[in-house]
Amino acid sequence: MKQNNLYVGCDMHKHYSVFYVLERSDQTNTSQARWFRMNHDEWDRLIDFLDALPKGTPVAFETVGSWYWFADLLENLGLQPRMAHALKAKVMMGHLHKTDKLDAKGLAKLLRTGTLPTVWIATKAIRDARALTRGRIAFVHLRTRIKNRISHTYQAYR
Repeated sequence: MKQNNLYVGCDMHKHYSVFYVLERSDQTNTSQARWFRMNHDEWDRLIDFLDALPKGTPVAFETVGSWYWFADLLENLGLQPRMAHALKAKVMMGHLHKTDKLDAKGLAKLLRTGTLPTVWIATKAIRDARALTRGRIAFVHLRTRIKNRISHTYQAYR
C-alpha cells in the first residue's frame, strides 16, 4: 500500500497566506510540491483547502501577531498546528532572500526533516486569560496616565 506523507508550510500575513504542500512518498522516496495563495477574506475557499488535507497533517506557521484564529481553525479541522520560532527558523532555512514562497517551502522542509524549531501553543483558555490580563494592564496604565495628566494640569494652573 502506497502511503504519502504531507508536510504543509504556511507563510501567514494579515490578509493572505501562502501555503506550500510537500507530498513525499515513502516507497518511491520522491516528492511533489504544490503552492497555494489564499486570501483570508475567501473564508470558504480557505476552509475547503484545509479540510481537504488528511486529518493529522502537520501545518507549520511562524509566530505572527494574529495566529490564534489560525491555530484554532487547524485544530478544529483535525490538523496539527506547529508554530515555528520565527528567528530560529529563518536561520535554519538560510535563505539570502525573503519571499513568501521561500518561507512556506522552508517551513515545510523543516517540518519534513523533523528540525522545525517549534514554540508551545497555549490552549484557548490560557490565551483568553492572558488577553484579559493584558487588557486590564493596558487600561490601568491608561487610567494612571489620565490621572497624572489631570493632576499636572491642575498643578500648572493653581
